[in-house]
Amino acid sequence: ALADAIMGSGSAITVTSVSYSGAAAASGLYSDGPLGIADGALLTSGSAINALPPDDSGATTTANGLPGHQLCDDLIPGYTSYDATVLTINFDLAPLFNGVQFNSVFGSEEYPEWVGTSFNDVYGVYLNGQQIAFDDNGQPITINGPFFSGASVVFPPANGTEYDGTTGILNTRAPLAGGSTGNVLQIVICDGGDTAYDSGAFITGLNGCVGEDCTGTVPCAAIDNDGDGVSSCDDCDDGNSGTYPGATEHCDEIDNNCNGSVDEGGVCAPTCITIRRGELGNAQDATI
Repeated sequence: ALADAIMGSGSAITVTSVSYSGAAAASGLYSDGPLGIADGALLTSGSAINALPPDDSGATTTANGLPGHQLCDDLIPGYTSYDATVLTINFDLAPLFNGVQFNSVFGSEEYPEWVGTSFNDVYGVYLNGQQIAFDDNGQPITINGPFFSGASVVFPPANGTEYDGTTGILNTRAPLAGGSTGNVLQIVICDGGDTAYDSGAFITGLNGCVGEDCTGTVPCAAIDNDGDGVSSCDDCDDGNSGTYPGATEHCDEIDNNCNGSVDEGGVCAPTCITIRRGELGNAQDATI
């Protein structure tokens, strides 16, 4: 279910197997996500339900009593990780693609009190063993990294979560040979330094990408994957050029106009036909 929620549209990626490691309550599916990010999956170092707005505490926390993970430790040298949550997706990439991409938002209750201290929660994504997720500064996404010491942190209520600070929507791209099989994507999040104060990553839109720029992490405002003139921040399906805010809704079981509803406005209603008197031997007009 987590992998399905993360997947984008189309057939660029064929998932062959999935595994999950972590507390049951540490992950979940979300809709109406922060900052307008498309529906997807949430992985946390504590409890997924703790990410729900409003922000009514500066110290929301769940300790799951689980160990950390080496992939987290590798991103925060000198710290010990705890309460690791790891989603591993094995997949094949279709021919003619040059890489993979996805969108994410990372947030934490560690902000701002524990920035630059001995506590350093971390979120990483590894493709075939190489870490590919970075902040706006090109650094791994950690509480003590440059992002959470800068001026681009998004605060509640604007970030739409319980977390006291989040990134914006980040679009991560990584090169990968089209037609390659047996690829491994590992998404990991951990507490760093202790088990207190939750952090979480909202993840969606895992898909293939095409072109020479299938690398790096950039703000989603700079990305328009389907060329419909709407950035991936606002486009609920950035792999479909016919789906974007303001598009015409069609009877196709798709939210064409990105308003959260499907086939609204009577687009699937049957056509009304008026039969005039005498056409079928009726005594008066009838509408069916």
